[in-house]
Amino acid sequence: MTDVGSRRHFLRSSLGASALAVAGTALPLLGGCASAKPAPSAPAPVPGARFAREGTFINYNEYPLGPCESAREALVEIIGQTGFYRFDLIQRFHDSLAAHLGVDAEQVILYPGSGWALELAPRVFTSAERSLVVADPSYEACEQVAKRMGTPVHRVPLLANGAHDLTAMCAFPDAGLIYVCNPNNPTGTITPREAIVSALANKPADAILLVDEAYIHFSEEQSVIDLVASHPDLIVLHTFAKLYGMAGLRCGFAVGQGDALARLRAMGSDAISVTAAVAAQASIEDQTIVAERRAYNSGVRNDVIRWLQARGVECTVSHTNCFMMDVGRPGKDVAAAMASHGVHVGRSWPSWPNWVRVSVGTREDMEAFKTAFAAVQEQGVLAAATACAPELRLCTAAALA
Repeated sequence: MTDVGSRRHFLRSSLGASALAVAGTALPLLGGCASAKPAPSAPAPVPGARFAREGTFINYNEYPLGPCESAREALVEIIGQTGFYRFDLIQRFHDSLAAHLGVDAEQVILYPGSGWALELAPRVFTSAERSLVVADPSYEACEQVAKRMGTPVHRVPLLANGAHDLTAMCAFPDAGLIYVCNPNNPTGTITPREAIVSALANKPADAILLVDEAYIHFSEEQSVIDLVASHPDLIVLHTFAKLYGMAGLRCGFAVGQGDALARLRAMGSDAISVTAAVAAQASIEDQTIVAERRAYNSGVRNDVIRWLQARGVECTVSHTNCFMMDVGRPGKDVAAAMASHGVHVGRSWPSWPNWVRVSVGTREDMEAFKTAFAAVQEQGVLAAATACAPELRLCTAAALA
């Protein structure tokens, strides 16, 4: 299966050359962490009949509770104004976001989802002579664009602990763009900040380091946005699609400076809807959302990983709302078996064909996952999981909190 339905697929499939005047997204640690109290366990309101769907969907790394309450209220209030462009509200959000991040407004580009930036970056910074360097497995948006362009792509396996091997990734003299997804999708693993600092010092001088922090809010890691001020060859992407629960609203941004950001901005900027702008504005003003949702996600994730380990299933050490599990046979077969029980999990990567990505949903979602997974095991679909485990191992999840 390709990337159909992934967090950025519909953008890739619909963008023509003329549409590429708008680009990717990013967003650092939005929303203060003033409170660490657990998030409410109740699921988001049930959609009306026109929008309901049957089954449990834990396949695209979405946050299952949707936008926070203040963002929902803003969305309701803005509906009557959506007949107008309201560029003023988009500009207000742009300026507020920059202030929240502690950067100049000129250092921020807004995009309708960070996928736009991932579409544009390879077009701007790579060519037939300037390669793209990526980890494997990792998110493939840049790689897919590069392949369409005829750009050379260097894939570097993750280290044994799941981190990007940035020493190896920075060793390609023809590199034009080095893509780092941190925390990593699909494994949920972390590349230490000090490794990124070292990469900035040791990569080819004219290569751009693109750090995609779509999942940073789920972790305790510090964003590297603060490094942009002293590194014009660094661009950081964030999105409101993950912890902020706004996947369908499409809002994200890039932070950078100097010539690199100017080249990206030349392809278009600030092309977000007023609905996305007001919802994101409300989200960054919420001082509890990050800590609450991080705590809720961690509790649910760690519970299901412990349950899988007790059943002999190895999982990656995840710091996000997704993890990979080793099912010991082609992952697509197990995903299909799970879907027959109404539970839709993620996909496998070519280099890890026996590992399946699982997104973390609500507690109720993950109980449904356990029930379906146990049934699949009992059917014998996973009977050979231990014996057929692949040679390529990432790590165990023994260090759960």
